[in-house]
Amino acid sequence: MPTSTGSPKQLVLVRAVVLVRVIVVSSWHERDPPSRRSRSVCARTRGRPDGAYSRTQRVLLFASSRALPCVQLTPSARLGSRLLRRHPGRRAGDQTRRALATDRQPERASAAGQPGPALLVDSARYHAGARDAEATSIADAARLSRQGPGFVWVAVSQPAGGELDELSGCFDLPALAVKDALEGHQRPKLEQYGDCVFIVVKTVRYEEATGQLDIGELDVFVGARYAIVVSRSAGDVSGSIRRRIDGYPAVTALGPMAAVWAVLDTVVDDAERVTDLLLDRAQRIEQAVFQGDRDQSESIYLHHRRVDQLGRAVHPVLAVFDTLHRGEPVMSPDGVRALLSDASDHARRLSEEVELLSGRLDGLLSANLSRVTVRQNEIMQKVSAWAAIAAAPTIITGIYGMNFHHIPELTWPFGYAFALVVMVAAVWALHWNFRRVGWL
Repeated sequence: MPTSTGSPKQLVLVRAVVLVRVIVVSSWHERDPPSRRSRSVCARTRGRPDGAYSRTQRVLLFASSRALPCVQLTPSARLGSRLLRRHPGRRAGDQTRRALATDRQPERASAAGQPGPALLVDSARYHAGARDAEATSIADAARLSRQGPGFVWVAVSQPAGGELDELSGCFDLPALAVKDALEGHQRPKLEQYGDCVFIVVKTVRYEEATGQLDIGELDVFVGARYAIVVSRSAGDVSGSIRRRIDGYPAVTALGPMAAVWAVLDTVVDDAERVTDLLLDRAQRIEQAVFQGDRDQSESIYLHHRRVDQLGRAVHPVLAVFDTLHRGEPVMSPDGVRALLSDASDHARRLSEEVELLSGRLDGLLSANLSRVTVRQNEIMQKVSAWAAIAAAPTIITGIYGMNFHHIPELTWPFGYAFALVVMVAAVWALHWNFRRVGWL
């Protein structure tokens, strides 16, 4: 191995580079025999086939090779996969593993050359209120929508950007609506893009055990021959929607607007169940406020925040119902319009309940603060009463404890007993008076 001499700064640089290379190679943690593990850094890394370390390792190795040419390291194509496959539990460096996982995803995507298939939850063609053909892929569903009567129902869960592009290309969906569906976190709304109607609604799910309120999103694309639901919710929302579509064949026979009713009715019913659970929780907090002694400000605030989240998901849906009730942007069949009107009434009642619950929690927070103030006043009254009781014998003891020679009671034979009687009488009188006024 060639050596080089130089200034102390160069020697420090060489040692730092060697240390970096040792850290990179030791993170591999390969199970080799002791004879192989005892080899030098150069021997362990020289001769590996060209490929790819993680991006972090490649940068460090390249920089060290440029600074220290005595050790030539070639990247290994199998280093990342062997590290994750053979030693998943080894602490080879969290940062290195994250870099490996990040690098391998773009490589797989570029090798595929096209977006992967979306997570198709359910897809079928409905004709005369019944499912007459099943679809196994997005392309198959698009083919069914162009063949035969009826409409195609498609439910997709948690799609990525490429998967939405595939869906958009097969059904010719509007680009702006697809962009909103990709970005997510949209306010509930209804928009029209030519022959396609785009509806966004929020789903709610409440875990009573943990007190966690999950807000999901449903993006609905409705055309003349299709109804597509893109779900970003943790619950089985698509299954509930399908049960409604299959359970009302007379309504399903009216076209894709039946799927719109099924979506909105499912969202409203789920929100009603969550509202009932939040109402029960509010009642338990009320009992804790008025029957317990602990401060419930934190519980009230957290519950109020959940109710506000529910209100932000429920209130804007009323505008969607109003637009559909006016026959905009598409006129719903009479059978679907009656069901939409019923769901709209439920949504309005639900919105009012959420507002009342929010106001109820505001009042409960004020009542809790008042209770805390009252308890503090009661504590101060008790402390003040006992301080006054203790002050009476203290005063008497202090008077007769002064070092004066001419205090008449000091030479009186009954002076000690008299002082004790006075102190006991003063304590009893004060205690009786404080109990009478309610301080003790």
